[in-house]
Amino acid sequence: MELELELQMKKEWEMAQKIDIAVELIAAARNQLLFLQKIEQNGNLYEGEMVERAITRYRKNFLPLLANIQGPLIFVVPLDVEWIWHCHRLNPICYKEDCENFYGKVLDCSKNVLSSISVESIKYKKQSEEIWKRMYPTEPYEVLNMMNSTAGQRYLNDPAADVDEFKYDLLSAVKRQKSFFYQVSRPHVKDERFLQAALARYKGFLHLNKRSMEKGSNIIKQRRFWVPTYDIDLIWHSHQLLPVAYNKDMQQLFGCLLGHDDSETDRTKGRKLDVGFSETTKDWEDMFGSRYWRAGAMYRGSVPSTAPSTTNPCNEKYMVQLMEVRELFFELIVMPSSGSAKSLGTTSISLQNDLLAKNSQLYVEKWFELKLVPDSAVLKPVNLRIALSFTTPVSVPLPSLVLSVGDNKTKTAGDVGGGHAHCGSCAGCGGACDVSFKLQNNDGGVDGAYAHCGSCACRGGACDVSFKLQNNGGGVGGGYAHCGSCAGCGGACDVSFKT
Repeated sequence: MELELELQMKKEWEMAQKIDIAVELIAAARNQLLFLQKIEQNGNLYEGEMVERAITRYRKNFLPLLANIQGPLIFVVPLDVEWIWHCHRLNPICYKEDCENFYGKVLDCSKNVLSSISVESIKYKKQSEEIWKRMYPTEPYEVLNMMNSTAGQRYLNDPAADVDEFKYDLLSAVKRQKSFFYQVSRPHVKDERFLQAALARYKGFLHLNKRSMEKGSNIIKQRRFWVPTYDIDLIWHSHQLLPVAYNKDMQQLFGCLLGHDDSETDRTKGRKLDVGFSETTKDWEDMFGSRYWRAGAMYRGSVPSTAPSTTNPCNEKYMVQLMEVRELFFELIVMPSSGSAKSLGTTSISLQNDLLAKNSQLYVEKWFELKLVPDSAVLKPVNLRIALSFTTPVSVPLPSLVLSVGDNKTKTAGDVGGGHAHCGSCAGCGGACDVSFKLQNNDGGVDGAYAHCGSCACRGGACDVSFKLQNNGGGVGGGYAHCGSCAGCGGACDVSFKT
């Protein structure tokens, strides 16, 4: 039965990877990250008068131009207007309805239009200014470079012309994107392996949606409010920014346009976003048999009000050296209802072979046989399903640091409660750990257990370790442990398990 379930999970993942997408989304994601960085550097395009005027220029000037541009002309979109266009397209249903209501068609990123950050934009900038001036002689083509001048202030003080409003609240949509950029602005997000995995997971996310729409599906019982991790969301945004291709792909896959609602921002426990993420996690893991959480792709908190710029966090070259680290070591400690805690056995993951190899996919999930201690009294083999994800090491803006980590065994003991885990970001190694595992074929009479990954690659990093028992005959309940803060990155290990 268990083998059949694993084969079905594998089949679901293979089906997901066969989803056909008509555009190159990894290149689109890279372009999106560059564009978001440009917006962040500008600093005036999240709220205020400049945003309000940009929305007016977008609605009154740019969209009519886009709807009518033809022939061999190439038009470079002004940055402020392109930003509003970017945010509008991130609600594909509203964008489609607004375009069709006003222009009779979905306005796309045609070959006649260039982004303001394109390497070719300089070549066509003068031509674009001339096109704009012919259509709108009293409206400047570029306005951001004049904001600090008297003319710029006079421009902002002049009342904007009234235009018919869209259904979509663009002011709120623009403001929300500051948080999104903060979540995806870390250097590892640009890594090719991270983006390749993100694309595969995006296809998994689409497949999850598709299966929920199928009548009679015994995998997902009802439609959910699906909540993507940030790696998935980055690829999803990139797809939506190409609206005609997105519409075509969604119609082919679902028979309808898949909406994207980022207006829910309340992460309070029990609210829609929190419940949606928990349900998405459960359904993902039930369908694919793999961990949904992914290092470097989780919510990293609110945007700090006085945070240093995240646009280039590794501008200066520093090196953090990790020495003498060869493996991640796991020891399972059992806690009988009476008596003292004792070790059941150990296992380990080779850093060199599984994690740090050049062809590593930044993710490991497989069964490991537990090496039982001689007096464990366990007769059958015990296997642990270990899932570990991490981000690529990067140089960080810290003085040169040498961390020496031995192969020490770490034991954790305490009262068993219940809980779940969250992966943190580790500045010490430039990555983030996300580790989970579960027990298989256990007949050892385990009443409760803790696990701690000793000899962690980042040592001062934040680990996420969880496990659950499989085929357990020992009456294990559930547990939670916290190992305390790690001085290296200010993080903490979070260890939990469940049946």
